[in-house]
Amino acid sequence: MTVNEAFQRIRDIRERALADASARTAQLDAEYPDIAAVDSELSRTGEKIAGAVFSPDCESLIASIRSENESLQQRRRELLEKHGIPLDFDEPRFSCPICGDTGYDGKKYCVCVRRMCSRDCYERSGLGQSLLVQTFENFSLKYYGGADREKMETVLDVCRDFADTFGGGDNLLLIGGTGLGKTHLSSAIAQRVIDSGYSVVYDSAQNVFDCYERVRFAHEAGDTDRYLTCDLLIIDDLGSEFTTQYTSAVLYRIVNERLIKGKSTVLSTNLDNKELKKRYGDRIYSRLLGNYGTCVFAGSDIRLLKLGE
Repeated sequence: MTVNEAFQRIRDIRERALADASARTAQLDAEYPDIAAVDSELSRTGEKIAGAVFSPDCESLIASIRSENESLQQRRRELLEKHGIPLDFDEPRFSCPICGDTGYDGKKYCVCVRRMCSRDCYERSGLGQSLLVQTFENFSLKYYGGADREKMETVLDVCRDFADTFGGGDNLLLIGGTGLGKTHLSSAIAQRVIDSGYSVVYDSAQNVFDCYERVRFAHEAGDTDRYLTCDLLIIDDLGSEFTTQYTSAVLYRIVNERLIKGKSTVLSTNLDNKELKKRYGDRIYSRLLGNYGTCVFAGSDIRLLKLGE
């Protein structure tokens, strides 16, 4: 989903909210004639002001109309209270309190537009539904013991601090065996950063490289630019893909261009440092070593431990 598509979807939500509010107003007017009479007078406010504009006594007339309008608004509130109706019964119920579903916060796109784009990327990644339930709050340290627990407490703190202070430019490399919590903490980072209003793309390494290959070799439509332009890119399970010269070149381009642009990246992998260097070569390894904070996960496969509970 592009920003423009998300923007239009937000505006559609606003139109529905306004339509629902109008329907509730019509309901009030049909059931309560006294409220309907006030609403009828209020609806003529614009017409009265338009007529006063051309009068020699324009300013005093408009002031009088505004005073009358305030009195009518007060009368309407009193009638709603009299009939036991909430004062905001027929006010629009917008989904975003910041922009009122206009899509704009001042002159820039609202955070709700960016969040919609990011969550759409979750869904398109094929990882979305499982990721949405993996948070910092439900990451349990009970499956780690002794020295492993101490290491994982540090890893958790680093990942949480990365997300809480996110501003672009920092990078993380999450290293560890299968089932140690890399995907869980990657997802937790993504959610926290999205909630802060940044754009996030989360995808598996295989999906990323497949997307580039389809665009490059099969000439299919695909949005590879999103991997380079989002505020935070998270590539999960690096090293699980079938590695070729082309996939290595793609990874180098992603890592290098994002470093140049000051864009943050999180990579998670089952490979250790030696295997990373062997698999992807010195150019990529040196950039990871020099520009990424490394979190080494410890412990036993949590999924297996849970099966034994």
